[in-house]
Amino acid sequence: MSLVVRIIILIAISITVNTLILIFLSLNQQKSLYESTEKLFISTLIQNLRDTLVRDVIDRNVLRTTNLLNVIKNNNPLIEFVFITDDHNNVFAHSFEKGFPRYLYNELKVHIDNHDKVLHISNKFQTETKLIYEYRQTLLPGLEYDIYIGLNQSITNAILLNNRNELIIFSISISLFLLIMALFISKKSLNPLFILSSLLNTYKEGADISFSSIDQTSPEIKQLVITLEKMIRQQDNAMKLLKNKEENLSLTLNSIGDAVIVTDFEGKVVRMNPVAEDLTGWSFNEAKELPMKTIFKIVDAKTREAMIDPAIKVLLNGRVIYLQNHTTLISKDKTEYQIADSAAPIFDNKDSITGVVVVFHDVTQQYKLREKAKGMLDQLQRTFDDISVTIILLEIDGRVIISNRALINHDENHSSIEGEILWDTKNISKDKKLQSLIKSMVSDAVSGMHREEDIIIFKEESPKWSSVKTHPVINEEGDVIQVVLEAEDITERKEAEQRISYQAHYDSLTNIPNRFLSLDRISQMIKEAKRENALFAILFFDLDNFKKINDNLGHDIGDKVLIEASKRLKEVLREKDIYGRLGGDEFIIALNDIRNLENAKTVANNLLQSFEKPFSIDDRELLLTLSIGVVLYPDNGHDVSELLINADIAMYRAKRSGRNTYICFNDNLNDNVSRQLDIEGRIPNALDDNEFTVHYQPKVRAGNGEIVGVEALLRWNNKELGFIPPDEFIPIAEKSSYILKLGYFVLTETFKNLVKWKEHITDNFCVAINLSPVQFRDPQLLTIITSEMKKYDIEAKN
Repeated sequence: MSLVVRIIILIAISITVNTLILIFLSLNQQKSLYESTEKLFISTLIQNLRDTLVRDVIDRNVLRTTNLLNVIKNNNPLIEFVFITDDHNNVFAHSFEKGFPRYLYNELKVHIDNHDKVLHISNKFQTETKLIYEYRQTLLPGLEYDIYIGLNQSITNAILLNNRNELIIFSISISLFLLIMALFISKKSLNPLFILSSLLNTYKEGADISFSSIDQTSPEIKQLVITLEKMIRQQDNAMKLLKNKEENLSLTLNSIGDAVIVTDFEGKVVRMNPVAEDLTGWSFNEAKELPMKTIFKIVDAKTREAMIDPAIKVLLNGRVIYLQNHTTLISKDKTEYQIADSAAPIFDNKDSITGVVVVFHDVTQQYKLREKAKGMLDQLQRTFDDISVTIILLEIDGRVIISNRALINHDENHSSIEGEILWDTKNISKDKKLQSLIKSMVSDAVSGMHREEDIIIFKEESPKWSSVKTHPVINEEGDVIQVVLEAEDITERKEAEQRISYQAHYDSLTNIPNRFLSLDRISQMIKEAKRENALFAILFFDLDNFKKINDNLGHDIGDKVLIEASKRLKEVLREKDIYGRLGGDEFIIALNDIRNLENAKTVANNLLQSFEKPFSIDDRELLLTLSIGVVLYPDNGHDVSELLINADIAMYRAKRSGRNTYICFNDNLNDNVSRQLDIEGRIPNALDDNEFTVHYQPKVRAGNGEIVGVEALLRWNNKELGFIPPDEFIPIAEKSSYILKLGYFVLTETFKNLVKWKEHITDNFCVAINLSPVQFRDPQLLTIITSEMKKYDIEAKN
């Protein structure tokens, strides 16, 4: 074989090998470019739609999510289906018109454990007509919802498969053709082959070529040209398809409102959209192949410290990362932007990271507004914390959302209870009764009720009272969505109420039960005695000659005597016995749980003996005795009023018997009771009938017999009963309101007579009018006296 032939054969083999290599490289480049373009398309699509999908998923709006998925599917021919699964791997929404297919559900169950990868091909399987790939993307960390996108590879695969077959056929054809050409090289001119080789090299460099200059008289050359033209057309079509996809991808990226930067697996920039160019200040031509950190300089807005390149972090961690709050991007011209969003890895079909897509947007205005709002919220929180009333906002399950202070210990850090169930917090759970009450109040509020309770919420040296209120928070639909609990410290109010209650029930001088409390307790004793068929006794007594001590030694001494008397009273009684001061020097004792009257007599004797010892008051020795009336329930009365009347009768009988003794009420005293009731009933008519008269007892100067004054004395002469002594009707009148009318009658009559005597008496003439202790308790006493004196032009003198 000649050298020329050998050279021609080698050239033919070289052309064939180069052609095959070109075909192989073109196919691989075509496939790799398509896969990368496809991954970037899906990743960018998901990143762009994520916020909308997250909002709809959080709202659980299945209809709106389904409509959005159908729009995604219908606007993208390559997308076969889209569906979202929840955190239990149940299908939340999908784009299938006839329901979610069973075969896909079975395939999904096999791969539900692949949640460690953010975006990857988790499975591929053959349907009846299409080859489908699944892509999965976690929507948001902590929100366990996944989105799956199935791409229809049939179109592209058909083109790639057709290209591959035709290229293989072409390769075999050209190889055979070259072999044939080599065999017949001696008969054919090598010039067309040299021209063909030159044209192919020109095409390889990217220029357009034409085979019209080649001599095609040889069938082999002609067939070779036809084959090459067909191959080139197919190659051009494939490149146009890739170019169209590239243009579509570029159009998509350029249309996205967010900035997008794509890097390769080394972190170098391979793609940018116009928004990214604007924010970084770098054009794509300038940034291409540069490290991401060169064009994407970010610092912490608060500390101004440089932050790590997000692309590097993704390449190191292999997962989606989110830019921190307060992230500042410094552009090429030193302009600063507050940015937010994320960076995600790009995986190939072997789950290997091939690059990173960084999606971000300008939030400068939002950041400023957020910082302003944060300042306002901080101010509001300080105001909230300064409110004196405790306010706690709760979820309907009782979990604390926010509080301006703790419910129990106001000094406790209230933020420590946020997120906890209120009634399970440390201080409340200690008190099971309080825990149950708080839980019940919150439950009522969840039911739509308002409730208020006064509770003791803290006990150490003294109880702390709080007024606790719960209110439902109702939305526009009328549903209770939260509960507000407010608590106000009412300890001072409660203490004031207790003081008022004490003052209303206890004598302010002796600190023993007063008339109201004593009689109320006796009423309770009557109810218990009726129920248990029991006996009890009442001892009603006053201090003999106490009026003389008051009149002669003054009320201060009298008050101290009453205090000492109450102390001696308590010394002779049992803890279960009831005692109290009814007013003035009158006291009452109720002896519970006695067997007979003799038990009451024993207590009466002990009481008399306790007063045998003189009272030491302000260096004075005062001897006081008692007059005691004793009644027995139910023998001497069936209610408080009847028992008191009979005890009073017995006491006055004791006084008439010489004082310092006790008298037990019996039937022989009923006549006195009847007379007292008769006298009490006659007093009103006696006033109207002018049966009362005022007598004046002169006061005579001993030396010369001069009358220097008089004492006004009230007398009663009844038409039927005759003369009634004052020591009989005055005590009866004092037990009713008639004593006030009688007292004012004496005042008026005396003033009238003073006017008549004016010409017959000296300026030093003095008139004494006796007043009942009941009159001293009348708040109108001074007003009436002043008014009457003014009316009759009478001057008061010491």
